Amino acid sequence: MATKRRKKLTPAEKAELRISKWKPSDSNIHWWESMASNFTVKGYQLDLNRLGLKHMPDGLRALPAVELLHLTDNVIEQLPTWIGELSALKGLSLGGNKLRTLPDEIGSLRNLKLLGVSRNQLEELPETLRSLPLEQIKLEGNPKLGLPESILDRPADEVLRYYFESRAEKGRPLLELKLLVVGRGKAGKTTLIKQLAGEKVDKEESETHSIAIRELMLDCPRGSVCTRAWDFGGQEILHSTHQFFLTERSLYLLVLEPRTGSAQRDAEYWLKLIETQGGGSPVIVVMNWSRGQNWKVDEVKLRRKFPFIVDFLPTDALHGEGIDQLRTTMHEVVEARMSDVWLPFPLRWREIKDEVAGMRGNFLTYSQYTELCAMHGEDDPAAQADLAGILHALGLALYFGKVTSSRKTLPK
Repeated sequence: MATKRRKKLTPAEKAELRISKWKPSDSNIHWWESMASNFTVKGYQLDLNRLGLKHMPDGLRALPAVELLHLTDNVIEQLPTWIGELSALKGLSLGGNKLRTLPDEIGSLRNLKLLGVSRNQLEELPETLRSLPLEQIKLEGNPKLGLPESILDRPADEVLRYYFESRAEKGRPLLELKLLVVGRGKAGKTTLIKQLAGEKVDKEESETHSIAIRELMLDCPRGSVCTRAWDFGGQEILHSTHQFFLTERSLYLLVLEPRTGSAQRDAEYWLKLIETQGGGSPVIVVMNWSRGQNWKVDEVKLRRKFPFIVDFLPTDALHGEGIDQLRTTMHEVVEARMSDVWLPFPLRWREIKDEVAGMRGNFLTYSQYTELCAMHGEDDPAAQADLAGILHALGLALYFGKVTSSRKTLPK
């Protein structure tokens, strides 16, 4: 006797079947534990994850009591305007879809505390989100929103405030960068920086002691980037202090020279320091004093051990050879690998940065710094610490931790 083959349901049919069978549960549900440890509700939830849905099912409009709605890892490109009818929603999970925008009507979900829209294609957020009682919002994996990673894990109100205030400054990224030039003494670091800055070089250039800082401009295709070049003295006795000034989100030039025969050892020494302190920042290895000689280091070994190396470039800084190629490579690195340079920067943070940069004193206490932040409208301690870290990474200040204390100093 032949059996009748069951018809395969479409994604929409699967969803509607689950909707038709849905009823509230009496069990407690703990959702997004990693995000909101105290968020527990009765089990008024509906799981429509990973069904291949292209649209939110219309049948949801008949379930206004749903509090937790899971629609993760579908292929939804647009939310319907009627989403605002789901007035009981406390949590909405839409991660791993293809959303480019969210409708203004999402602002009608007056009970919504958790919103997950990570791993989508979001290009903008609606202003109506700010009217919701959101506690957490998940936005990672949406690079076009232009949000730095340090902001993404913050409470929803801080994330949204940063986003909308940055948009108010739309088209005005910070365009600033810290350039750290390290290597053995007499490797030609100062001469190299002068060539990059278009300054006249000195054949009898004296060796840098401690640290010298000068500004130079990088004319990148997207715009000119102001760079503070830190020229580190190469004396071995200073190396233990240099590590305090090596920072994340920076561009490094490691300058090697062949005369002492220790270029390979020097490369491994400095690259290990950068690996520890630089947080994966890109490094261009500059093989100086290359005029008339083709000297090399073991590039394969170094690239394998230190994958953040961008390139190995021969130069002769004294005679200006290889400088154009080095400058071009720096422009390419800033364009392609240093996204923080191009992110929108909130106006109030820009004002704080400018005031710190313009101060004549050598330092201010951390309590003075927080007062300055509050004067410009930034009174959240965690955000103040984040900004202090950015000032440190830009080379405008020195800040060695996020534990705020009145005894902590913020040298300029």
